[in-house]
Amino acid sequence: MKASQAHLAEIELGRLAQEKEQKGDVTGLARMIVDDHVEGLQKLTDLARKYDGPQAQPLEPEMRQEIDRVAGLSGAEFDREFVNMMVADHEKAIELFRNQSQLALNADMKEYVTDMLPTLEKHLKKAQELQSKLFRGNK
Repeated sequence: MKASQAHLAEIELGRLAQEKEQKGDVTGLARMIVDDHVEGLQKLTDLARKYDGPQAQPLEPEMRQEIDRVAGLSGAEFDREFVNMMVADHEKAIELFRNQSQLALNADMKEYVTDMLPTLEKHLKKAQELQSKLFRGNK
């Protein structure tokens, strides 16, 4: 369930960034995040169906509030907050997926988390690079 919540939040935030962003760097990161997390969520949903597991639920109220807060920002303030959230969220997701790769008893789930880790690490690296660029004042 935590993985599906993470996918849903990243998809929504990425789509929001694509709507708000006027310059290429944040839009490029957002597009990559949306594409990869839509694919990841679909694979997770397929696994849940295969094993009669829980399906994705609406976002938790705390995450909904955070997304709504960020949606109210604009310009450079939005860009910085979006990128900061992507760094923090992906750090948490990587930790969750690494733990699950060690704990997963189901071979399909273990393969899923192992396959997702490089994608999450790529997102984190790109977000950190963009974070550094934004905080240097170069856009």
